[in-house]
Amino acid sequence: MATDALSDVLRTVRLAGAVYFDVAARAPWVAEQPTREMVLPKILPGAGHLISYHVVTEGSCFAGLIGAEPIAVEAGEVIVFTKGDRHVMSSSPGMRANLVTPDAFDEAAASPLPFSVNYGGGGGPPSVRLVCGFLACNAQPFNPLLDNLPAVIKAGNLQSSESNWLGEFIRLAISESTNKARRR
Repeated sequence: MATDALSDVLRTVRLAGAVYFDVAARAPWVAEQPTREMVLPKILPGAGHLISYHVVTEGSCFAGLIGAEPIAVEAGEVIVFTKGDRHVMSSSPGMRANLVTPDAFDEAAASPLPFSVNYGGGGGPPSVRLVCGFLACNAQPFNPLLDNLPAVIKAGNLQSSESNWLGEFIRLAISESTNKARRR
């Protein structure tokens, strides 16, 4: 039901921008999203509302709002933070990262698209691959819709025969991530 509500909202609001990161991480790893007030002016200037998402294309990880119970996220699933709240992504539950500095966003914004990020321990193949991104929209006149979404939505299942937009989005993210990895 929550994914249907998100689908309805995203069909209704007008997106002001979108950006994504291709992430490869090796355990142990942890990343923390700073406040939307830090993210919006650096990555999507002029937008009024931030939606953060993470599509796990390979492996698994944990995600959750700061101070909330971590949620396991497997390959083929997406976790969406509908209000762009601070959250943590990690290889194990309960991990925390150093705060991201504004300079890190300046560096990312100056690099070519898509932004590529590597996290974590030693060599070897990544324990997880993700497509992480931000969607920005103007909050007015859609505040009531956006405000009534749950703060976190987890969805997706590649085994499902669903052909909704979220399933297609996950398949596209996996395809793009796989094609990019092959080109390297």
